[in-house]
Amino acid sequence: MSRLSVYYDAHCPFCVRCRDWLASEDAIVPLDLVPADSPAASERVGALPWLGAHLVVADEAGRFWVGAAAFIVCLWALRRTRGISLWLAEPWLAPLARMFFDAVSSHRGWLSGLFGSEECVDGCRVPQRHAYR
Repeated sequence: MSRLSVYYDAHCPFCVRCRDWLASEDAIVPLDLVPADSPAASERVGALPWLGAHLVVADEAGRFWVGAAAFIVCLWALRRTRGISLWLAEPWLAPLARMFFDAVSSHRGWLSGLFGSEECVDGCRVPQRHAYR
């Protein structure tokens, strides 16, 4: 795997803040950070049902990760967090990582406000719980 594409909701201030954090980190595997509703996203992945509603990561071989799995793959791609990602992917801890990610994801509009941005009530495509399963 030589490169990953990360598709995020560019209308959500919390998601944009997370994108900025990913961009600022030293990546072992380069990350292309792509707004989910952009023409580039449509060209690359077509109309995935989760695009924009959930974090989606894809590799050049056409494999996709959605939600908590995508979050763990992003951590795996970064130098500082690769060890944490391996730990979070362990079978005994993965359900807790999924619960944490689902809780954060389903409250990202509120979290935007908490971090000093405008709360994204209309702009965010806040996911329905477990829609990616």
